[in-house]
Amino acid sequence: MKHLTLDTTKHFELTPEQISTFQNSGYLVLPDKFTKEEVHQMQLEANRLLEFLINSSLANHRRSGRLDIKQLPSGKHIIRKIQPIVDISPKFSALAKDERLLTPLRQLQGEEPALMEEKFSYKQPLPEPIEGIEVHLADDRFLLHQDYNYHVQHGYRPDILTYGVVLDDCTLESGPLRVWPGTHRELIPHETVTIGNYRSYQVPESLINFQDAVDITVPRGTLLLFHDLLVHSSSVNRTQQPRRILFFSYCPTSTPIDFDTRNSPTRVAELSYESRYQMLKEQGLFTDTFRVPVLT
Repeated sequence: MKHLTLDTTKHFELTPEQISTFQNSGYLVLPDKFTKEEVHQMQLEANRLLEFLINSSLANHRRSGRLDIKQLPSGKHIIRKIQPIVDISPKFSALAKDERLLTPLRQLQGEEPALMEEKFSYKQPLPEPIEGIEVHLADDRFLLHQDYNYHVQHGYRPDILTYGVVLDDCTLESGPLRVWPGTHRELIPHETVTIGNYRSYQVPESLINFQDAVDITVPRGTLLLFHDLLVHSSSVNRTQQPRRILFFSYCPTSTPIDFDTRNSPTRVAELSYESRYQMLKEQGLFTDTFRVPVLT
C-alpha cells in the first residue's frame, strides 16, 4: 500500500501579493496563525519563564541578566522583557522551528533561515514591587529605532527578518507595535538617549514623519513579520494586563558569523546562577516566593 505524503509547507507559503506588500512596506500582519489552545499554552509558558527568572534572581540575590524589569515613577514594577529564552524553554525553542515561521522566511531570504536572536516583550505590570531585586527607574516603552542599529554592532548583515508572535490582544491602550511603512530600505543614524538610569538609542524625531505611523492593533494569535531596518517603537502599557509579544529574529545561513553572537554571552553567564537556583530548591534551601498574578 502506498502512503500519500502531504507537503504541508505549501499551506504556509506567502502569496505573491503578500510578498509584494512586504517588499514595499517592510512588514506583514498574518492573522489567525495560532489556535486559542496554542496561544493559551504559550501564555502558560510565559508565566513559567517569568516565575523561573524572578525566583532565580531572588535565590541568587541578583537580578538575572535575562530579566529587564523597571520601576515606574509610581513605585510599581513592570516586566519589560526577557532575553534570551530558547535555551531555557523547550516549548519556545520548538516554536522557533515551526514551519509556519520558517517557510515564509525561505521565500523571502532565498535560503535556510537561522535563529540569531529571540526576546520576549512582556509589558507586564505587577500588583506589588518585588523586594530583593535591583531595578532601574524607567518605563516599558520601546523607543523609535531600527533593530539593525543594534545588530550591526555585532557584525550581522541587514537581511535579518523578525517574527512577533502575539500572545495578548494588542490595543492602543496596551502599547502595540508602531511601525513606519517603507522605512526598511536604509539604516538611519540613531542618537543616544537616557531615560532615568536606562541608556538606549533612538531615531531622531526630526528624521521621521509621525503621520506615517501605523499602530498594529491585532488579536492574540496573530503573527507579525518585519524587516530588521523597519523603524518601529511602542508606547507604554496603560492597562493592568500584560501585552506579550514573543520575537524571533532570523538571518540567512550564509551569514559569515556565529548566529548566536549577540545572545550567547548572556546564556553562558546565567547558566551557573540558574543551576545554583535549581540546586538550592532541590536541597530545600530556597522556596519559590513569586507567582505570576492571576489575570482577570
